[in-house]
Amino acid sequence: MDIKSKNDVWSVIALVIALFSLLYCFSFVLEWVMNSPAADLLSSLRSLTKGEV
Repeated sequence: MDIKSKNDVWSVIALVIALFSLLYCFSFVLEWVMNSPAADLLSSLRSLTKGEV
């Protein structure tokens, strides 16, 4: 029974590491989407259509 509990502990540790890794990668994806060149292009087009230079 001792081996099973050690495996359970390592499984939980592996899941926590995987979760943090996914969140870390997702933060870069979210930052890229929010600050993408397309967003800059759209904002510049929006300002041009309003007459702001």
